[in-house]
Amino acid sequence: MRLLRHLGLLALGAVGAAALGGAAAACAICLSAVDLAPGQRLDDADQAVLAVPSEDGGFWRILATLKAEGPVDIGQLNTELPPAGGGADGQAELLIRSGLGHFWSRQGRNDPSHAGWLGRLANSGSPDAVEDSGAKAAAWQERLRLIAPHLDSGAPEIEAWAHGELSRAPYAAIRELGEAFSPADLMSRIAAEAHPGHRVAFILMLGATGDDQASAWVDDALLGEMAGDASQLSALLAARLDLRGADVVDWIGTHYLLDRRRGPAEIEAALLALSVHGDIGTVIPRARIVSTLRDFVRERPAMAGFVAPDLIRWQEWGATEDYVNLLNDEAIADPAGEFAAVSYVNLSPDIEAKSSLNLNHD
Repeated sequence: MRLLRHLGLLALGAVGAAALGGAAAACAICLSAVDLAPGQRLDDADQAVLAVPSEDGGFWRILATLKAEGPVDIGQLNTELPPAGGGADGQAELLIRSGLGHFWSRQGRNDPSHAGWLGRLANSGSPDAVEDSGAKAAAWQERLRLIAPHLDSGAPEIEAWAHGELSRAPYAAIRELGEAFSPADLMSRIAAEAHPGHRVAFILMLGATGDDQASAWVDDALLGEMAGDASQLSALLAARLDLRGADVVDWIGTHYLLDRRRGPAEIEAALLALSVHGDIGTVIPRARIVSTLRDFVRERPAMAGFVAPDLIRWQEWGATEDYVNLLNDEAIADPAGEFAAVSYVNLSPDIEAKSSLNLNHD
């Protein structure tokens, strides 16, 4: 019964509203291109060491303690995570103990010469744990300054750590880091980078340079193979917004959101580019983005739920009547999209529009 479905969604909407409307943290474009960042595990650890097996392979020999609130229990480490060979090549194992479960795990092999940098990273404090928004932004800027020299260090394991941190940084912090690079440097890095997820961050940074050469590069890339990858397309569109300004919002609306020849992945990529700019709200006026998203809700009803979380987060309630009409017409077939739409209506302060939601049909 449609009545039961709507009532259930309304109840879930009350519970899930905080999740949909929470403040944005990590840049969603970068996160879509990578797995869980290793730095996140290091932030969550209460102990971290670099160690090698003993000569007989029976126990660990700690070369460097990177993070520890107290003495490392080497007995527990050897019992829970005994060595499994290795160590002859001069590489050490990064071993961390979960701060929550207090269990040890391996986090890859690293050259012991990187102990100093890994130690600074481990003890720099998680920016995500900072409550105040201004202090959180400053913490992320400090974290990115720490990892920036290692984005192309030539050591694959350290580059992976650095890019992992970059991937989970807020878009505003990535933009600020980009301002410290020249367009030529960033374009060179993009050309040399084989990992698509690593290219994404460099493309976003390129957008912050405000350079005509960078703008021409982005325009050309949007016509090439790079735009065939959804995460890279999002980054290219976000960079184009940065470089060419608010008029690009209308261009994205015409050439992506409302173009019936575009597939779902391209449309989602375009929405994501608008979303990250709407979150920072400084480069592009948020009202311009909201207007385009409302056009999308009306013109692409089946996908209208995609933008509801953004409108909730920004507390933009002008689409309440539109969503009520779509729900009444059963135009949003996707359950996740319908959930998002009902959550939006449930949170909206527009009592008059909300009262038109029809819960009495099958």
